[in-house]
Amino acid sequence: MYEDVNDDDLSQIFSESVLRYEGELVYVRGVEGGILNLEFFGSLKRCSAAPTDSKFDFTPLPLGMCNCGKGALFISRVPKRQFKQGFNKQNMAISPMEGYSKKDLEAYIFERSAIGTLPATVKGIYPDIKTALSVLEGGFSETVAFSRYFAIDVNADLFYKDKRVGIYNKVNNSFIFHNGKEYLQEII
Repeated sequence: MYEDVNDDDLSQIFSESVLRYEGELVYVRGVEGGILNLEFFGSLKRCSAAPTDSKFDFTPLPLGMCNCGKGALFISRVPKRQFKQGFNKQNMAISPMEGYSKKDLEAYIFERSAIGTLPATVKGIYPDIKTALSVLEGGFSETVAFSRYFAIDVNADLFYKDKRVGIYNKVNNSFIFHNGKEYLQEII
């Protein structure tokens, strides 16, 4: 697919994008001589590979809630036609939880030295509800995602994507959904 593409075009297509290579998330730092320079998330590992390498997985990344710094964000890919391959800042939509701001949270999404953040989101690694509550009670965060689509905040407000949809009842460990949002009980 990319055999006859020149360096300038490869650079436009891949530079500053996130892809999967060998099953791991990589950031494309740049292109030289038809070769992509890759940095692995969560490690200092770097390598180079041709875009035709069969170890690349160009399928869309599974996104959703992302635990970043002191809060959770809902990240998604904007469905638009463009020349870029992979997930990048040009095709990314970031939504903070209703009532919260982005602050500096979006900087954490592409932080490659962090073990969590984007790699955890893509792999679907989230704390369970009890661990999320412990993080909130310890003052380590304002909101914590505990699944790809749900998060909870310090007031026990429940969020679906970026919208407030109910509360968590700590007494009997149950979710109470706002009127019209009860259907979410099936998803949670």
